[in-house]
Amino acid sequence: MKKLLQNLTRRAIGDAKERLAERFLLKQGAQLITRNFSSHKGEIDLIVEHDGCLVFVETRYRKNQSFGGAAASVSTGKQGKIIATAHCFLQTHPQRQHSPCRFDVIAIEGEHINWIKDAFQLES
Repeated sequence: MKKLLQNLTRRAIGDAKERLAERFLLKQGAQLITRNFSSHKGEIDLIVEHDGCLVFVETRYRKNQSFGGAAASVSTGKQGKIIATAHCFLQTHPQRQHSPCRFDVIAIEGEHINWIKDAFQLES
């Protein structure tokens, strides 16, 4: 039961931080396309349009910078899942297939928000 409550609490905190990231991006001029896009490959927290670019956003929260902080927690494995999920989004939204795209991270540590634009790219 304790483990279930911890997981529910983590999910509630994660949801709140995703909403915080969304509000932050909207204040920066981004337009929300969708939130929590899911496919069989994974999930993307936010998809926005910013400065003519389709942006796939991963939101990460850490209380502090221990163990590398929020940004460092986006592993190459997680990046691969986000990229694969972005491909699924583009396949299901053909009107967006020729849009310039990038992958951003919103790293939240405590009360500090760090927007890392173009945080990772497709490997060629």
